[in-house]
Amino acid sequence: MPAYNEHVAISDLKLGIVDVAKMYIGEIQIFPNEALITGLAFTDSSISNSSQTINFVVTGTEDAQYTLAGSSGATPPSGTQTIPAGGSNTHGVSISSQSTGAPIRYPRVDLTTVSTLTPTNLSPPTLQTYDTVQQAAGPAPSYTHTITYYGDSNCTVHTSTSGFTTYSPTGSSIKSYPLSAGESWYTTSAYIYPVAGKEFTSADAVYILGSTPSWVTAGTKTLGSASYYTYIRYDFSWVGQSSAQSSSISFGTNSSYVQNVSVSWTNNIASVAHSNYAGTANPLSLGSASVGVGSSTVTKTTVINDQSSGVRVGSVAYTERSSTYGSGLTSNGGISGLPAGNGDTITFTINLTVPNYRKSRTFSSIPPIVYELYDE
Repeated sequence: MPAYNEHVAISDLKLGIVDVAKMYIGEIQIFPNEALITGLAFTDSSISNSSQTINFVVTGTEDAQYTLAGSSGATPPSGTQTIPAGGSNTHGVSISSQSTGAPIRYPRVDLTTVSTLTPTNLSPPTLQTYDTVQQAAGPAPSYTHTITYYGDSNCTVHTSTSGFTTYSPTGSSIKSYPLSAGESWYTTSAYIYPVAGKEFTSADAVYILGSTPSWVTAGTKTLGSASYYTYIRYDFSWVGQSSAQSSSISFGTNSSYVQNVSVSWTNNIASVAHSNYAGTANPLSLGSASVGVGSSTVTKTTVINDQSSGVRVGSVAYTERSSTYGSGLTSNGGISGLPAGNGDTITFTINLTVPNYRKSRTFSSIPPIVYELYDE
């Protein structure tokens, strides 16, 4: 029990002339008559919205005892705490993270005095028994923003330049992305391709039909090309809204900048010497022929011009071009002017069926036409 002088608590106790720091009866401290809590506070005034641990400091006199309780996301150590001779305790308080969309909050720790060994009081008696720390609001919520792209009869729209197995119109192409309200850094691109058999000659070949959604701004457009096609890239910037969004953008084409593709067909005659002929004849070339999509007939002539007399061309065989560039280009026809000797003209009539390719091409690796030489 506490030591008193009549009704007044003894504030100073000596043994002779030496101060007595503490006096006990059994395990009960009777002098000094009380322990004090003089302060309590977080060491941070504000923190981020993430999960973390921050310090909470309690100051007072030795042996002052207390418990801590947390709220609004704060979890302090449990059990009875005792201030040591140094006069302060530092506690790690766990703060939970803020959930998406949560407002600013104030995690709080409350202190309650405990008088197990020595009566513990507040000094001053009006000392606030709790402290709070400001925690930032949770991450901003995001909402899915979706654009569906449409093309007219001359174009098809995709969201990338890879992964295609066909160049036919595909209808719609969809791009979705989660954005927070007000977020404006996001940009995306639409890739507009001509339909099979067509190619673009200018970025002006494509334009937007109508208007874009209020949260989408149209930027630059550029004409590009890859191995087998031309395309136009249209850039857009998006601004995040405070709710889910779904809208569409349609593209039209300007026929002045859309044309049929053309395919160039090239073949050459190479000579093969007869076993009885000494020397090699000069190669005879048909040159090249350019045709558009569909079927065309090409007539080419060449003149036999060999330095040896008595040489005659008895037959000519020609083959289709290599399959390196895909199937669909077929050739057949006839040859007139055989047999032919020096100065004679051979006429080749070649029928070409050209498929709907996207880009102009020149086929240069076509197997040669071969003719045989023989002596009359």
